[in-house]
Amino acid sequence: MRATAAAAAHHLNLLVLLLLLLLLLLLLLLLLLLLLMRRRYHSASESEADADLTHGPNIGPGSTENWFLKEGDLPPKTDLLHKGHSKGGKLVIVMVGLPGRGKTYIARKVARYLRWINYRTRAYSLARYRIERCGARQSADFFDNTNQGNVNLRLELMSRAVEDMLQYLNRGGECAILDGTNFTVERRAIIQQRVAQEDGYEILWIETLSDDEVIVKTHMKQLQDSSPDFLSQEDFEARVEHYKNEYETVVMGEGSFVKIHDAGQRLEIHAAQGFVPTKITSFLMNLHINVRPVYISRHGESMVTPPPPPPQPQVIAEFVANSTDLPEHELSVWSSTMKRARQTSKGIKCARYVEWRALREIEVGVCDAMTYKQVKENFPEEYQAREKDKLNYRYPRGESYLDIISRLEPVIFEMERQQKPLLIIAHQAVLRCLYAYFLDLPNEEVPYLSIPLHTVIKLTPQAFGCSEKRFKLMENQPDGQRKM
Repeated sequence: MRATAAAAAHHLNLLVLLLLLLLLLLLLLLLLLLLLMRRRYHSASESEADADLTHGPNIGPGSTENWFLKEGDLPPKTDLLHKGHSKGGKLVIVMVGLPGRGKTYIARKVARYLRWINYRTRAYSLARYRIERCGARQSADFFDNTNQGNVNLRLELMSRAVEDMLQYLNRGGECAILDGTNFTVERRAIIQQRVAQEDGYEILWIETLSDDEVIVKTHMKQLQDSSPDFLSQEDFEARVEHYKNEYETVVMGEGSFVKIHDAGQRLEIHAAQGFVPTKITSFLMNLHINVRPVYISRHGESMVTPPPPPPQPQVIAEFVANSTDLPEHELSVWSSTMKRARQTSKGIKCARYVEWRALREIEVGVCDAMTYKQVKENFPEEYQAREKDKLNYRYPRGESYLDIISRLEPVIFEMERQQKPLLIIAHQAVLRCLYAYFLDLPNEEVPYLSIPLHTVIKLTPQAFGCSEKRFKLMENQPDGQRKM
């Protein structure tokens, strides 16, 4: 009897164990089925999203509100100002000031900086709208405020620019800049009333003020050299007088503002709160409108570049010594902390020499000291991933181009603060990023920009762009461009 009972208990235990195993198997099958269904759902969502991205980041007539999204479960708009607005907080920056006070230069610089730190930003120039409608080089009489017909026309063009600006923000933009004089309370009230109709859109006024004749004449000379709308000094002064007769400065009751006095010598800030307005204010504190050149050059050659002829440090030192634009008593030289850059900078006579860790070459992690051929052989998957997306690709335990852009932000601030000639000795990836910043190029172009060896590039920021000149230090030498 005992043996029979034991056998029965043993069989019962086996049956229970078998049932538990079957239950576990069913649970695994159910989990696998759920994973397959989720994958199919996301594949379908991605296909639909791709269909909406036909126009990409170009805000064209056929673009949708969600062109910048890659995942269907993200909100259609980001709350840039973090105040819980249903439509997503957006920032409208409006320039204010008399002609010849640096508004356009500042507007373009702020727009470029915001794009640099990855905010979708676009500037709208009222002068461009006027030129498209009425043609360039209008005389000062066009700006006479006693001519009601022209006043109404300019108001119409301003309203059109504001509508285009808001349309851009509604289609995925995050910041927009209205570049114009906006010199009366009445005109600014029109802008405020229209922006207030959009939920969560806020205005930051940036006003440029200066009565310093030296500063005004310096900027007038810049306009004469680069503005498509400059006729003569007499005409320009007459235009300014038309604006002065009715000019009204921004007051506290109009909201947040930053006033820039005498090309950045003094700033007045009111209610500019929040992360993005604070970033803009910090940037403006380092900005000025004085023209000065910035020279950039790659370090001398190394093991991964062709064997050197006469050492580049000597060549670049001779270039600096022979250049009238780089006087020793004014020149600042910035170098990467890496050995190649320090050696290249050695021997250059300058007033100030600074080494920046932020100027170091892109960190390639596990691929350090490898040639691109070796990377392809040893890490074929990484090689292919980088080929597909060089901007966003991050080396294992290393960096991407976007990481470089992020670490260069303090360098950008200090560069904008410089008022004397500057020479930067660094590396290909870093200089590509700096070059793109000055020329206002899209980040997507950064990994493909040409920054050859044995070449000094002179960049001169101006109100309506940035001029470029290249000096080849060695003839008939490979340029050392990395084709990846």
